[in-house]
Order: sequence, then structure tokens, then C-alpha cells
Amino acid sequence: MISDDPDLMKQPPGGTIEVMSARDGSRLRYGVWPVPIADRRGAVLLLHGRTEFIEKHFETIADLLARRFSVFTLDWRGQGLSDAMNGNPLKGHVRDYDEYLDDLDLFVRIVVHREDNLPFFVLGHSMGAHLALRYEHLHPEAVKGMIMCAPMIKLLGRRVIGVLSQIASRSLVAIGFRNNYIPGQAAYWEARRNFEGNPLTSDPCRYKLTTDWIDRNANLAVGPPTFSWLSAMFRSIAVTHQTTFRAAIITPVLIVAAGRDSVVSTDGAKEYSERLPGFEFVSIDGAQHEILHERDDLRDAFWAAFDQFVEEILSPS
Repeated sequence: MISDDPDLMKQPPGGTIEVMSARDGSRLRYGVWPVPIADRRGAVLLLHGRTEFIEKHFETIADLLARRFSVFTLDWRGQGLSDAMNGNPLKGHVRDYDEYLDDLDLFVRIVVHREDNLPFFVLGHSMGAHLALRYEHLHPEAVKGMIMCAPMIKLLGRRVIGVLSQIASRSLVAIGFRNNYIPGQAAYWEARRNFEGNPLTSDPCRYKLTTDWIDRNANLAVGPPTFSWLSAMFRSIAVTHQTTFRAAIITPVLIVAAGRDSVVSTDGAKEYSERLPGFEFVSIDGAQHEILHERDDLRDAFWAAFDQFVEEILSPS
């Protein structure tokens, strides 16, 4: 699809968007786009980054369907139209990343395996890629291969607002500031309407998708993270850097990093991949953090790496 294609906001045909209940009763919104068994090459579990929602990824879903993969995806709790965790849908909040993982496990068992009880690929972006890694560690038998797009393996120091350390965020949570925004952040990120100087993509049309969708439905908006979310993120990243955790990853993994990423560390992702024999690493020169919402030439580079990776798994020589 070209960058100025008005169909970017059209829901791919053949899918449904529904709601399920998490174990704690929270409402989780999810989408399923099945491909007929006779035509299907496999299934992909698509996991979003922080603040994202199903509609933002309609183009990616269409690209996966064109490759004959059924697609399963969900709005994380506190994002999209899934329930907020602290009564304020604008606050990016979670107590612990185990909450995300519990929701993901339930979604796979109830929805994904309802359609097809076979191993699947996981395509995750940023926070979603991080959670894919943690899910594989818990359920290695369920995952055929993982594609981690600009993964949240290590943050760039300048992106940690106010140079907050893991110890500082944990301390602020402990003294009662868990539901507070990180200092210096507005309640709603109106500034993200400005394309110039943004850290996410060089494609103005795809950059505008988020605010276009929020203008249609303000409930899709998510503001800055709380101290609790930040502390939970640091704890979860620390888990993935444990030697025993890394040694237990047995699924083939492709990391596709952004050469101009200013949100997560491309060097950190490369270093992580070099420690594990089953990891492949590709960096797309010129791409910013949201590779799947980049210019056509950069997205084409991503899909070329994706196609080669899945073909090697589905049709080994």
C-alpha cells in the first residue's frame, strides 16, 4: 500500500472484533481474521506496542492476510478499548507485566486455539515484542517463530523521562505515587499531533493514523505512563536479561531493528541477539521506531526479512 492510500483506515474484510473477559473480570477487546484452511500457511499473533490499538494495525493485518496467515490480535489492558486499570483511561497504567502475560495466555487458550490448536508465529512491536519474548519463555511449545520489531529489550537512556532510574521509580511507587504521571508529561499527548521531529516514523500519512483514529473515538487515546507502569517495565526488562531466561529461549527469533530508533536501543537488541544461537538480527537503515508505519521502501525491507524468516521455518531445506 502507498503512503497516501485512503484505505489505510479500512478494516480488512473477513474479520471480527469482539470482547472477552480477563480472569479479573476486565474487558479485553480482540480481533480475529481467519484464512480458510485450504489456503492458510499459518497463523500470526500480532502484539502491539504501548498506547497502540487494533485499528492502527489494519494495514499490517492486511499484509499478513495477503501472505495467507490468519491474524489474531488484542488491545492490551489499559489500551485501545480494553478496560483501563486505574479508572482513568488516559493514564498508561499497569501494576505488573504479569497482568499482560495472564491476559495473553487466556487469549491464546480461549480464542487462538479455538480457531487452530497449532503452533503460531508471533509478530510483536516494541512492548509487544518484549511480551512475546516473555510469553515464549512460558510457552515455548506454542510458538513456531517470533518476529520482534524494534523490541523493548533495552531503552535509550534519554528516553527515560527525567533520567528516572529503576530504583527511583520503584521508590516512588512504594511511597504512594503509583498512579501519578511521570513529571513533565501532559495528561494527553496533543503534542504528538505534530509530525515534525517525531521519534516514530518518517511517513506523515502513517504517523497521522493514530490521531485520525482518536478523533473518531477519543476512548482510544492513552496518555503517558504512570510510575507504576514504568517500575513494572524495568522489572520485566530485568527478567529477560537473566542468564537462565535467555538460555531457555528455544524458538527461532528474528529481530528487526530500526537504524534510527530513538526510543529503544538498536545496539542493545543486537547485543542480545548475539548471545543466543537461535536469533537472527536485521537493522533497517533509515527506519525510525515504528517500522511497520514507516515509508513504503522501509516497510518493504521489513517484509522481505519477514518472508525469508518464515519461509525458512515453513519450508526448511
